Amino acid sequence: MLTAGLKPNELLRFERLETVWDQARRVNRPAVEDPANLDEDTEATRIHATPPAVLHLTFSTQRAVTVPARVVIGREPRAVDGRHPITVHSPGRQLSRTHAAIDVDERSRIIVTDLNAPNGIEVLTTPPRVLTPGEPTMIPAGTKLLLGDVECIVTLASP
Repeated sequence: MLTAGLKPNELLRFERLETVWDQARRVNRPAVEDPANLDEDTEATRIHATPPAVLHLTFSTQRAVTVPARVVIGREPRAVDGRHPITVHSPGRQLSRTHAAIDVDERSRIIVTDLNAPNGIEVLTTPPRVLTPGEPTMIPAGTKLLLGDVECIVTLASP
């Protein structure tokens, strides 16, 4: 240990400061408990992460797909606001290049938005209804949509 140029009291102060620092670190350090020793209340208050939502899309013109919860659908879709693009075959080319956005919110609600497609989106319920372009619309899982000349059934899949 180098003590050159220091008086004994100065060295003592430094050692005392170091001791106080070590004690403070021990006080502020969180205790790590063995999960096997946790009581019921502690176990009941644990926070569990919800797995990300996943969509299952069944198309009338091609195979079904299971995809992340934020997608855009079209003949040649471009990613919109970070959504995953899904290319869909449209025999009559009535599906726009980027036709619709489908999202799942934090409460697992399915939200569909017509991205100003000329042929729009029709919700095939009784009676059918046409979505307003640009307006996000909540739909129940299992709803059938008509996107131009393509039918699509939207459900939630298990992650």
